[in-house]
Amino acid sequence: ALPAVPVSCIAQHRVLRERYYAATDLGLYHSEDDGASWSPVPGGPSIVSIDELVWKDDRTLLVATHGRSLWTCDIEPATTASVGSGCGVLTTPTLASNAPILGSNLALTLAGATPNAPVSLLLAGGPASPLALGSCVLQVALPFLSVPLGSTDGSGSLAANLAIPSGPENVGVELVAQALIVSAGGPLLGVAELTNGVELALGF
Repeated sequence: ALPAVPVSCIAQHRVLRERYYAATDLGLYHSEDDGASWSPVPGGPSIVSIDELVWKDDRTLLVATHGRSLWTCDIEPATTASVGSGCGVLTTPTLASNAPILGSNLALTLAGATPNAPVSLLLAGGPASPLALGSCVLQVALPFLSVPLGSTDGSGSLAANLAIPSGPENVGVELVAQALIVSAGGPLLGVAELTNGVELALGF
């Protein structure tokens, strides 16, 4: 919730209509769900009284503080998009995620994979860079980072969370992710299967 302090101004995002920004005596807060919940803006103007919020354009928010001059923030929305398709043994495994908001968790869900199989998340700078490997398509470019996620359950599903850094220098960073599931006789070189890729843009 918003802190129990004065709120001098509330500004609705000009494009993402469910997003709001609140100028409070304790800094800048934002809501992603029409004001149902609020949290401090990562990388915001610290703990300072804010007098007014004005949109310069659809991307840049001007924040007039009390005693710390004018602060600007380029509001980059976090986005996620599925790319390509997977290749599997019995079914086609799928990977999905929420939008990667700075300072929160990236919630990953895997379904349709080989049951009780080790899973690694392949991560690389985005956008996707498709490379055909037999009947599979690798969406992540080389070099990539491999992050162990655990193992699928008896139905071939897995849910995992990855922490997203909160630093404002990460705004706009693009990544592509794809899950690799170890599976003997799998379509990927006879040892694994792949999900679709997920393109991620880090933001607020």
